[in-house]
Amino acid sequence: MPRHRETLAITAVGHPISGTVSLLDSQLIYTPTLDFIGTDVFTYTVSTETQQAEAAVTIRVAAEIFRSFVPLISR
Repeated sequence: MPRHRETLAITAVGHPISGTVSLLDSQLIYTPTLDFIGTDVFTYTVSTETQQAEAAVTIRVAAEIFRSFVPLISR
């Protein structure tokens, strides 16, 4: 656990196999590769001045269901 005045920071991010991870304003943003459906995993490290910890993230990417709306045309 960090000391009272230590600041947490994400200091490293691993590479997922089927996407990319970027760090923006202390948030990790996962973007899957085009047409990827399945499970992907990456790691990241959080550090203070005196400690660090690593965690793994598992993400499930599901297919997007598109529903076409075709208006009924009367005859």
